[in-house]
Amino acid sequence: MIWVGLLGIMIWTFVGQDSLTPRDFVGKNRLLIVVDAGRGEEDWFSKELKSDLGERKLMVFVYSKGNLIQTNCTQLVDPNSFIQQVGQKQAGGKASNWVLIGLDGGKKYWGVGWPLTKNIFNQIDSMPMRQSEIRRKGKGG
Repeated sequence: MIWVGLLGIMIWTFVGQDSLTPRDFVGKNRLLIVVDAGRGEEDWFSKELKSDLGERKLMVFVYSKGNLIQTNCTQLVDPNSFIQQVGQKQAGGKASNWVLIGLDGGKKYWGVGWPLTKNIFNQIDSMPMRQSEIRRKGKGG
């Protein structure tokens, strides 16, 4: 009977947890959200890119038909709140199917198709907060 009680507590704990939204990542992580881009040429989740994503504090979320199909985030997220960030008309009046959100929560870069790692990393590396991170890392270690 004890195991039934423990199982109930575990289920309640899991179900009772709130899903994260993009706002929950502000100040902690940059976000790349890709929606219905088809098959990408690059594997964002390869072992080779794992350290690059970590170093840049970048969480990648790939959605297809409303479902999260790939991510490097281990926490439960609310898909609708992420998908809403993409596909809206961005500056210039064009719709996009991916968006890069900075540490401050602002949309920094967006496009149509599949985002290329080189372009995203260059964009992140040119951001003032990233430049500050690079300088601190150079001084401290």
